[in-house]
Amino acid sequence: MTLSFLKVLGSQTPLLQLNPESKMPMQFNPLTSEIIIEFLQKKLYLSEYRTLSLQEEMIIKGIIDQHSYEKIANQIYLSPGTTRNIASQLFRHLSTLFKTKITKKNFGVFIEKTMNNKEDFIAELESYTPNCLEANLSVILLIDDQLENLLLLKQILSQNNYIVRTIKNGRTALELIDKINPNLILLDILMPEIDGYGVCKTLKENPQYKEIPIIFLSAISDLTDKVKAFSLGASDYITKPFEPVEVLARVSYQIELQSQRRALKTEIESHQKTIESLTQSRSILASLLNYAPYGIAALSAIRSPETGEVIDFEFILVNPIFIKLFPADSELIKSGSSCVSFLQKKQLDWLPKLINLVTAGQPFSEIINLASQIIEVHGTKLGDGVSITLHPIVNHF
Repeated sequence: MTLSFLKVLGSQTPLLQLNPESKMPMQFNPLTSEIIIEFLQKKLYLSEYRTLSLQEEMIIKGIIDQHSYEKIANQIYLSPGTTRNIASQLFRHLSTLFKTKITKKNFGVFIEKTMNNKEDFIAELESYTPNCLEANLSVILLIDDQLENLLLLKQILSQNNYIVRTIKNGRTALELIDKINPNLILLDILMPEIDGYGVCKTLKENPQYKEIPIIFLSAISDLTDKVKAFSLGASDYITKPFEPVEVLARVSYQIELQSQRRALKTEIESHQKTIESLTQSRSILASLLNYAPYGIAALSAIRSPETGEVIDFEFILVNPIFIKLFPADSELIKSGSSCVSFLQKKQLDWLPKLINLVTAGQPFSEIINLASQIIEVHGTKLGDGVSITLHPIVNHF
């Protein structure tokens, strides 16, 4: 829940200013109007999996401002009859949702009564999950104070399977951004209170929202404005009047690019976890090798380039006990050294056995006398190589 919601709910100021004689609403606080519309959006969404259309939002705003249907119709470029029909259908939906008859005349009193029940109102807001039904659709936030721009862009985008949210000023957009969670923002530059540059700067400074791509909208194609937009972190710039083909192309590109970035980020995070897991595993393996009470060596097969047959082995790793058993030969058993050279010096006939181990998978075991110790030797296949374990079993005193 945003802080502004809590401030309004916790204040002593009535949500509606009432005329004592008529008991009808005289005016709404502008911020409260936004909250009312947001509240209705969520109620519809939770109950009918739909949201208010832009026309329905404007009708509700007009009713809040006590405008006639004729004036509201002029604002949304519809006939009064069509406007009345839309309002009538909306009030039927709301009446069903709230289980009480709601009309244009009693709408203000109903809202005041409903939203003064603060516990229920807060519960409605907190139960809203905006992405639960839209997981496979991209959400685009339109921020523009011009109704005709919102209507045109929403129509273009909605017809192409985008979920579209519309807000008419920058302040409200910043307050509700966490609930809308858009994939892309289309942002007008010239707006009252907070202009597009201010909104963009605020979002890009917030780690939670800085990755959301922003396309600026402007009737001005001045190079200076474009440079400023891109310097603030904008991803693109569209000039008015809007061409539907251009809008869709630029929006589609940014949505796809954002999707690829998120996929890449997820993959990088997955790889990072894998690396951390491997690092931890190697650390555990190193501890096991270093503290093992017997000698361990891993060798990789060296094959003839002509025949592919195993002709030698090279040491990959040896643990401290293995080195301790051959103190004078540490240079011969370091990583990358030839096994044949070591075997020849120590007069060990292991090479045929090691080759047979790799080619036939046949383990070998034997007992050798090494200085003052009797050593039990075990060889096992390890990929295209072998592991050798030297286990001291008897000390000679």
